[in-house]
Amino acid sequence: MSLQCDFDESFSSPVRRKRKADGELDGISGPRSHAEADAWVDSTMKLLRDRGLREFGVDFADRLLQALQPGTGICMRSDYSGLGGPEEAWWQIAKALRLDHEVITCQRCSDIDAAAQYVLLHRSKASGCSRSCCVLGDIRERCSDGVLQALESLQTDFLAEANRICARGNSGESCESRDAVYKRLGKQFVKDAFGLLVQEMPVMPATSSAPDQVQVPCLSHNRSCPAFPSPQQGFSGLLCSVAGIICYDFSPMGAGKRFLGNSAIPFLIWARERLCSQEDFFVVECVTNFDDETLAELLADSYQMHTLRACPSLFGLPVTRDRKYMVFLARRSLVWCDAVNSVGPQEAFRKLFARPVVMRGDELLRAPDAAVHDFVSSLAVARGLPESGSGSVAWSCYLAMSPANRQSVRDHEQSLQAAGFAEQAAVLTNIAQRASHMGPVLSGFAPALLRSSLLWSFRLRRIVLPAEHLELQGYSLWGNEERRSVVSDVLPSLRSSSLRSLAGNAMHIQSIGSVLMFVVSCTVRQQ
Repeated sequence: MSLQCDFDESFSSPVRRKRKADGELDGISGPRSHAEADAWVDSTMKLLRDRGLREFGVDFADRLLQALQPGTGICMRSDYSGLGGPEEAWWQIAKALRLDHEVITCQRCSDIDAAAQYVLLHRSKASGCSRSCCVLGDIRERCSDGVLQALESLQTDFLAEANRICARGNSGESCESRDAVYKRLGKQFVKDAFGLLVQEMPVMPATSSAPDQVQVPCLSHNRSCPAFPSPQQGFSGLLCSVAGIICYDFSPMGAGKRFLGNSAIPFLIWARERLCSQEDFFVVECVTNFDDETLAELLADSYQMHTLRACPSLFGLPVTRDRKYMVFLARRSLVWCDAVNSVGPQEAFRKLFARPVVMRGDELLRAPDAAVHDFVSSLAVARGLPESGSGSVAWSCYLAMSPANRQSVRDHEQSLQAAGFAEQAAVLTNIAQRASHMGPVLSGFAPALLRSSLLWSFRLRRIVLPAEHLELQGYSLWGNEERRSVVSDVLPSLRSSSLRSLAGNAMHIQSIGSVLMFVVSCTVRQQ
C-alpha cells in the first residue's frame, strides 16, 4: 500500500477529499510555508510525543532523546551516498535537537559518481555529524579481481540465456514475458552469485586494528583506509548503515533488467558486506518495484527485514517520491518495541507521521531573484545571445530557453488547458518528457524528480533552478542560516546537469530522516 496522500485533481490547487486522514483528525497538517517545511525535525518530535502517547501510550520523542545521549548515540556508514542524504538528515536532526557533536558520527561514505564524490569530499571537511571521515569510491574496489571476474562471467551466462528465451518469445516459440524472464533468471543469478561471494569473500573483522581488515582507497585521506572502521572507544550505541541503491534496473523508466543489469554486481558485494560488518540495523532506499523479498532471503539468517512505503506527501509535503525503505534489524541485537509490534511497523509509521498536504509544490520554490536572473542569463549566453534582451531588459526565462524547450512548454500548456486549467495555474510539469506521456502534475505536487528532469512552473513562467531541485528533496539552501545545508556553498561550482542528476538520484531528507528517527525510537535491544 502506498502512503502517498490522494488529492482531487479537478482544481488548480490541492483540494483534500472528504475522506479524512489521521492528520486531519488531530488538527495537525503538513507545513504551510517553506520555513515550516525546514523545521520538520521539530514537528516530527511533536508527533512522536503527542501521537505516540495517544496511539500507543509511549513518548517516542523521549525514547529518541534517550538513545541520542553521549556515550550511546549513532555510528553510521553509508554507501551509494550521492549528496550525502543520510548524513544531511542526521545533521538536521542534531541541529534541531542541539545534540552533542559526538553523539552521531558518520564513519565513511562512498559513491562511484565523480560529482557526488566532489560534494562528499566537501562534507568530509565540515564539522559536526554531517562530516564523513572517509570518502570511498567504487564498491567493486572492495572485492578481489578474481571474484569480480567470476561474477561477471556468471552474469554474462545468465544474460545470454535471458536473451535466448526472449528471442524465442519474439518468434512465438515461448509464452514467457520479457519481465518474467529477467525476474526468474535474475533471482537465480543472485542466489548463485551471492553463494560465490560468501565462499570467496572472507568475513571481515569488526575492528579496524585487525591485521586482515580490508583496506580500500580513500579519497579523503589519499591513502588506503579500513572499509569498516571500528566505532570510537567506549561506544555503546547503535551501529548502522544506510544506502540508496541504484534503481535504474528496477525503475519503469530504466532498463528493466532487474538483477541482470549493470548495478547487480556492486549491489551483491554491498549485500555481502552487510553480513560482514555486524551493524545493528541498516536501511535501504529504492523504487517501489525493487525486489525486496530476494534481498531479505539473502540476509535472512542474520537480519529481519521490514519494508516501509513512504512518500514526502505522507508528511504533508507537496512532493511526489514514492519509495521503499527496507529496514533490516539484526536478529542478535534489535527488535521492534511491543507498541509497534501490536500494529506492525508500516501501520505504526503511518499513525505517527501521516499529515494532509496544504501547500502547492511551486510554493516550495524560493530561489532569490538574483539567482533566477543569473540562471536565465546563463541560458541566453549558452544560445549565443547577449546577457540581456533589447534595451538592457532582462530576458524572460521562456525567451532565453532553447526552441525545443519552448515547444515543449507549449505542448504542456495545451495539456494543462485541455484539463480545464488556467495558463498560469499553480502547477509544475517536467518538460523533459512528452506532454502526452507525462503531462502536468495537476494535483499541485512537484513531480518525482529524475536525473534529467527539467521542471517548469506555469505560475512563475520559468524553469525550476537545479538548486531548487535539491530544495524539493529537503535540502535547505536559502532558509534559516543556522539550518542551511553544508553543501550550499559548494553547489555553484557544479554544472547544472550534474546538480539535476544528483538531485534526481537523491534521497528525500525528511523521508529518510523520519525513517531513521522511527527506527531508533521504536526499537529495543534484544534480551
